[in-house]
Amino acid sequence: MIQNDLDKLGKFLAIKRHRPFELSVNDCNTLAVEWHDLRYGTNKLDNIKGQYHNNRTRIQFAKEYVGAETWLKTNGYKQVKTKKEGDFILMKHKYWSIVYIYFFGVAYTFEEGKNLVRIDPKSFPKDQIEIWRR
Repeated sequence: MIQNDLDKLGKFLAIKRHRPFELSVNDCNTLAVEWHDLRYGTNKLDNIKGQYHNNRTRIQFAKEYVGAETWLKTNGYKQVKTKKEGDFILMKHKYWSIVYIYFFGVAYTFEEGKNLVRIDPKSFPKDQIEIWRR
């Protein structure tokens, strides 16, 4: 990732830090897709923003919309073994995946009931995560 993108990502995360969690507005999906849009000049967030509002509609959306892996592949991402700044870390769960953005040794995401959270990715079970990069 070039310096300009690192600066953009740092500013993006700083702005998001104070935003409250809200499904399909400020959640792990919208965080990742909004960063993708900002970095690559696309408008993918329009496809998911406002599409789910509770666990029932979130599960329904996860079933009907393309899965995280398919979305990543379709948008030019490749699965890699090691983490670098700006990578997406995908942790699969029963009904959906949680997406984190890796930045200077920390994984960022929105957690339900919280604002943007910082997590040490060393705490992730290695057999449950995938790392994606474009």
